[in-house]
Parts: sequence; C-alpha cells; structure tokens
Amino acid sequence: MAISKLSTNYVDDIINTSVNAHRRYQMTAVAGETDTYELEETTTFIQRGTDYGATDVNTTNSTINSVIDLAEANADDIAGMKDGSVSIARANSATSADTATSALSATSAGSADNDFILCNQQALTFSNGYCQLNDSRITAGSVADVYFTDATINTAENAGITVQTYANYMRLFAAQEPTGSIVATIRIRVV
Repeated sequence: MAISKLSTNYVDDIINTSVNAHRRYQMTAVAGETDTYELEETTTFIQRGTDYGATDVNTTNSTINSVIDLAEANADDIAGMKDGSVSIARANSATSADTATSALSATSAGSADNDFILCNQQALTFSNGYCQLNDSRITAGSVADVYFTDATINTAENAGITVQTYANYMRLFAAQEPTGSIVATIRIRVV
C-alpha cells in the first residue's frame, strides 16, 4: 500500500502592518433583521495564509493510521531485528553505499574488534529469491547494516529486501525478483 506524502507548503497570513496593525472587520447590519450583523474582514495582507480544515486533518489522520497499520502488520519483522533479522528501509543519502565506506571507516575505531565490512559496493546476485554471502565470522545473532548505492536503492526498495544472519553466512531475501542490479556495502556487527 502506498502512503501519500502530506502537504508541507502551508503559509501563515502576513498582515501589512504599514496599513493596519491588527486584523480589521467591517460590521454591517443585516437588512430586515433586528440586532443581526455580518462581519467582513477588511484587513490588508501581504500574504494570505493557507486554509487548514477538516480535509487536511482527515488526510493527516488517515496517513498516520496507515503507518500504524503497516507497523502492526510488520510487528514480527520489527521484533525480529533483535535476533539478526533486519527489514531494510529506504536509506537516505547520508547512509548510502556511495558515502558509507568513509563513514564506516571513521566509526570503526570505536567499534568492537569483531565488527567488519563484509563487502564494499559489491553487486549482489539473487537466485531463487535470495542472495547468500558467506563468512566464518558471521553468527546467527549478528546484525547486518546494508547500505545500497544511490543508483540501486530504488531497485532494492521495490524488491522488498530483508536480511537474516546465520552461523557463517547471511542471506538477503527479495520479496519480488529485483528488476535490475543491486549494489551494496554491508557491515556486520557480531553480537
């Protein structure tokens, strides 16, 4: 299910303070009715603000509810992260494989001695729905940090890639067969 992005271009009213310091209204008696008046705003604005109403609130609440439904539907995947199973989410440019190597090198000094880079911008080959990478240092409880390149992250995201670590190897599973090449840097954190 695709979740729509919410609007982020709302603007406030900006009153032209050289004409009026506060909002202004004109009060006009309603013809044929006693003690009934209409108010018309006569404020001079530099910019009129964006209307925000029930449609906006309902759209926001629907989007939040979709995220809650998605989180509940994937609760097992989220809980599985504790035992080495990681559901791969879209990485931002700061954590893509294009910039991950230098960032990982910079943080490796503070990492445990048994953390290591399994592959550096390596093309991953999927067969029968998964890609297996072998290394005797990987344990069933290891955590795999996967950084897709900027050029292949959409392919990985569309394929629905998840990761599972086992003793001596790890597998990247594709919910759908990737439609193109996937290149990634993978860091293993042995727990």
